[in-house]
Amino acid sequence: MSKFVHIYEMFMRDGLQSLKKVYTYNTKLKFIDILLKSSLKNIEFGSTTNPKLLPQMNNSYDLWNYIKEHKYQKNLTMLITDNNSLKICFEQKIISFGLLSSVSDSFGLSNLKKNSIDSLKSMIEQINMINKYNNNSHIRLYLSCCFGIFFRTSFSRK
Repeated sequence: MSKFVHIYEMFMRDGLQSLKKVYTYNTKLKFIDILLKSSLKNIEFGSTTNPKLLPQMNNSYDLWNYIKEHKYQKNLTMLITDNNSLKICFEQKIISFGLLSSVSDSFGLSNLKKNSIDSLKSMIEQINMINKYNNNSHIRLYLSCCFGIFFRTSFSRK
């Protein structure tokens, strides 16, 4: 079963992102230390989202530098929000990326500043950039709002 099931720990990114409280860098270090010492192999540790928009993701690059210093043998993923932040990740020697696109124009416009078609084009461009940077990189794709669109279209009253 382990060949087919991969567990991705999302607390440091999705979990913290959903909370109103903004934790200090030192508290985040305590959280990440616990996760890094666990048997989990896949951890999404942060996001390149602008901290002004999502203050919970402040310090993601600092967390990466801390992780890098300690040489943990884990798959450590950063969620990428745009091409410029992807280039910074290359400079930081990050090799595992979460890329975001949406089939919902409203989600895409409010979260990515792009409609669904442009967010998909951006994702493809980022995949190409990553493969050019390091074709051994790990890439996870997020297609947001897929089920919401399905349910809205399939079950709405006419």
